[in-house]
Amino acid sequence: MLRASADPETLPPPSAGADEIRNGAEEILGRPEFQQPPKSLYQRALDEISERIDDLLNALISGGRGAVLAWLVLAAVIGAVGWLLLRGLQRDRRRRDGSSIDAVEIDARRPAADWAAEAARFEAAEAWRDALRCRYRWLIASLARAGVVDEIPGTTSGEYRALVGAARPTVAGPITDATALFERAWYGNQPTGPDEASSFNDLARLCLKVEERGRVLSDSSR
Repeated sequence: MLRASADPETLPPPSAGADEIRNGAEEILGRPEFQQPPKSLYQRALDEISERIDDLLNALISGGRGAVLAWLVLAAVIGAVGWLLLRGLQRDRRRRDGSSIDAVEIDARRPAADWAAEAARFEAAEAWRDALRCRYRWLIASLARAGVVDEIPGTTSGEYRALVGAARPTVAGPITDATALFERAWYGNQPTGPDEASSFNDLARLCLKVEERGRVLSDSSR
């Protein structure tokens, strides 16, 4: 009985033809549960990047004009990655030592008196960090009005310190100390209160006094 049931010649002929069976299989496999889920945007982006990398490597290997262009693209990518890594290391180092990492927001249209008035309002509210930031802006605006520096958006506090020190060497000491106070308060998030505000104001007035004295002496020597 077992041999008879296993013999293909004893099996009944199929009730459906090959085309019908094939169409039925395709219909079943076409159902949603048998479909591959769509790729995510992230996966599609990775696939695109992988294809571009493959194209670049093939161009490098093949030689000719495509290889020259591929080498240029590769050099640009390496340079960009190196620059980003360097900026990251510099930013990390500046965070650790408390030095300036961001540009000082400068609005050259605002006179120094406006910054001083805003600083006074913050001081009255005991918002000392904001007050010190305004005092620093007031100092830069005052030095710009005196012709020592130009107020340029994007310039960092460290760059202003260097520019002022180069233009007026006699002011290099107080501007360095004033900038350090500002950076510790604003970028270093150090405790800031009336003592720091008073020290900054003394240094700022010294900067302007020394600068004014040097300008008078310079004018009288002409």
